[in-house]
Amino acid sequence: MLPSTSLPATYYVDNFFKLLTHVESYYMDLLNGDEVHWLQRFKSLTKNSQCLLVRMLTRKGEWFRSDKLYYDEIGEPSKWLQELAGCGFVAINQTMQADVLAQELLTKPELIRTYPFISPRLKKSEQILALSQYDISAKPSLNFDVIQLLDANHYRLMCQLFFGNGRQDLSQFVLADLGLQNFEDYILTSSIRYFKCRDDVDTALLLSKLYDHYYQSKLNPVETLHKLIALLPDVKTHHDLERRRQKLINLIARDFERHSHAFDALALYDKTTQPPSRERRVRLHLALNTPEKSWPIITSMLNTPLDIEEYEVALRLKPKIQKALSLPQDKRVIMCQPTRHLEMDLTKASVELAVKHYMESEGWEVFYLENHFLNTLFGLCFWDIIFSPVDGVFINAYQQQPLDLYQPDFSSRRRRLLDERLDVIECSGVTPFLCLADSKRGISNPFVYWPYVDERWLKLVEQTIDGRLLRQLFTVMLKDLKKFRTGMPDLIAFKDGQFMWCEVKGPGDKLQGNQKRWMQEYEQLGVAYQVCYVTHME
Repeated sequence: MLPSTSLPATYYVDNFFKLLTHVESYYMDLLNGDEVHWLQRFKSLTKNSQCLLVRMLTRKGEWFRSDKLYYDEIGEPSKWLQELAGCGFVAINQTMQADVLAQELLTKPELIRTYPFISPRLKKSEQILALSQYDISAKPSLNFDVIQLLDANHYRLMCQLFFGNGRQDLSQFVLADLGLQNFEDYILTSSIRYFKCRDDVDTALLLSKLYDHYYQSKLNPVETLHKLIALLPDVKTHHDLERRRQKLINLIARDFERHSHAFDALALYDKTTQPPSRERRVRLHLALNTPEKSWPIITSMLNTPLDIEEYEVALRLKPKIQKALSLPQDKRVIMCQPTRHLEMDLTKASVELAVKHYMESEGWEVFYLENHFLNTLFGLCFWDIIFSPVDGVFINAYQQQPLDLYQPDFSSRRRRLLDERLDVIECSGVTPFLCLADSKRGISNPFVYWPYVDERWLKLVEQTIDGRLLRQLFTVMLKDLKKFRTGMPDLIAFKDGQFMWCEVKGPGDKLQGNQKRWMQEYEQLGVAYQVCYVTHME
C-alpha cells in the first residue's frame, strides 16, 4: 500500500536542484567552462522557466511542440519559452528538414495536411521516407511553435555525475520523497568520490553511449560490432568503469559467436577476466576441435574461480574436455539429501503452509522465511561493513548497497573488517547486532526485507544457533553474495534447543541448482536439514 505522502507540484525541479547541489559539492573541479556556465544560467532562470526546462530535459528527444508543453503548475508556456530561448536553452521555429518535422512532431493527418503532395494511402513511415527525397527545409504554416532543446548533453552529464551511469534519472528521487525507500546515512566525501578525474567522466559517458548503441537491436551486424570495439575506451584504473567495459566486451564477443565469427569472439574474450569469458573460451575451443587449449583454462577456473557459478560450470565442462583429450574421467559423486514424504490435503493451504502446520503439530516452532532468514541475519551482522566508506562504491545518498556488493573482490576490499566481524560473531553470536532490528527498521538494506523481520525468530536464533556455525554460514555467503543469497530452504524450525531447515516440494516439484548448492554446504557443515516431498491426499 502506498504512503499518503503527496509531492509538491514542482517536486521534479526540487529534485534536480538536489542533483546539482551534489555535483557542485563533489565535482566542480571536473567541469569545463561551458558546463559551469550552463549551471549558472539554469540557476538564474525564473522558477517557471526552470520547471519547463526540466520537464523537457526529462522527456525523450530534442524536438517539442509548444501545444504539448502545457503543465498545470507552469501554465501557458509561451512566456517561459521566450525566456529559455533568450538564455540559450531552446531555439524556437528554426528551419528543419520536412522528414525530420514529420518524424518528430506531426501526426499522420497533420503530415498529409502540411505536405498534400504525399500520398495519404502510404503508411506514415513510408510518407516520411518519401519526404526525405525532397530538400524541403522551409518552415510550413503550423498551429504550434517548433521547439528545439539545446545542450541537453549537459543534463546527461549532471545525471552521469550523480548516478554514475546513463540509466537512472530523477524518478529515483520520487521513491525517497514518497517514503518508499529510506537510505542508510553512509559517508560521502570527495576523497572517496566515484569519479576521480575528468577522464573517468568522459569514459563513463562514452560507455553509456556504446551500451545504448549496442542495445538498439537484438543482434548487431558484424560491421557494427567492429565499430563498437574500435570505439571502446582504453583500460582504466577505475574499478567500476573497467567492470562495465569488460561486460560490454563480453556482450560483443557473444554476438560474434552468434554470427559464427569464433576467432573474433576468442580474441575479445582473451581481453577480459569477467565471467563468463573463460567459460566461453572453453566452449569455443571445444567447438573448434582444439580441446588442448581449453585444458589450462578449465584448470584455472577450478583452482581460482571468480565466483561459485564459474566453478560449477567448470565442473560440468571438465568431463567433456577429458573425453576429448582421452583423459580418465573423474569419479562422479552423487549427493543424496535427507528426505521425508507426506501425503496431505492441499486444498486448504499452500504446500509450504501445510508442512509448516504439520511440523508445528510435532512440536516445532516453524517460520516460513525462505531466503529471508539467513539474509536478514547477514544484513544485521554486517550492516556497518556493507555501508563502510570504501573508495568509489557510493556515488550519491540514494543507494541501497555499494556498487561492488556482488563483485568478486567485495570481500577482499574489506577483508580486515570482515575477519574482525566474523571473530565477534563466533564469540558472541548475533546478540550484539539484534538491536539493529529496531534502530535500523525501515532503512534499505540489500539483505533485509523488513516485513519478515520478527523478534520471535531472532530470539530463537540467539538461543539456538551458536556463533561458530553462524560464522561458517556467513563465510559460505561471502564466497559469492549474489549466488548464495538465494536457494535457502522454505522453512526454518526450532525445537528443544535445536534447529532444522526444511525445503518443501509439492507434486512434480524438483530441487533447483541453487538449492542443491546450499544443501552441499549444509552437508559439509553438519547442518540439520531435510527435503519434504508432499503428495496430495485424494
